[in-house]
Amino acid sequence: KGYAAVKMRAVGNDGFSIPNALARISAARKAIGDDVPVMVDAHGSLHPTTAIQLARQMEQYGPIGWFEEPTPPDLIGAMAQVKAQTAIPLAGGEMECTRYGFRDLIAANAFDILQPDVAICGGISEWRRIAALASAHGVLVAPHVWFSGLIVAASIHLAMSQPNCFLFEVPQANLPLIFQLCDAPFPTKDGIVTPLERPGLGVELRPGLEEQYPELVTPDSPTQRVG
Repeated sequence: KGYAAVKMRAVGNDGFSIPNALARISAARKAIGDDVPVMVDAHGSLHPTTAIQLARQMEQYGPIGWFEEPTPPDLIGAMAQVKAQTAIPLAGGEMECTRYGFRDLIAANAFDILQPDVAICGGISEWRRIAALASAHGVLVAPHVWFSGLIVAASIHLAMSQPNCFLFEVPQANLPLIFQLCDAPFPTKDGIVTPLERPGLGVELRPGLEEQYPELVTPDSPTQRVG
């Protein structure tokens, strides 16, 4: 498909261990060649000492583009501890809110790459403030892109507007809320995302979504009394 990098999970279907993770990373490296960066995402699941051991051992399978959320996101000191023990760039921040939370991550020297999510961090304007704050400290940004096609559209505009945004993630899973929500496909060709050119976010919701995805009412659905 032409993408310049790929991302994989540190944890596979067979559970997590350092040997399992290294075997999967090694297989990915053999499949894509020696020059394509591999990003490894731990989803905040590892103890700092485990994350450090894994980071040091997976350096041999470089280039590793980044090690994402190796420890729980609330443990800022643990993240900084991992960062200090590996040459692999650390990425994270997808669950952080507002520029003040990202200020604390920057002050702790926890990440090389910040990943603000426009739907979580405080919206479009706050995302831009976070990117500017990161730029002032020599930190890169890459939008966290998930959940829905509207978030993808907004994130494309933000990525195009910030000089310290070096990469844009394009989900590859079968995700109807991303790829079937909007009335036009996202402009991706040969691994390159190009700008959306229509007004606003550049997309519209597809007609008939309410019929295609009707509300599901179950006996356990919450109800609200008005009176």
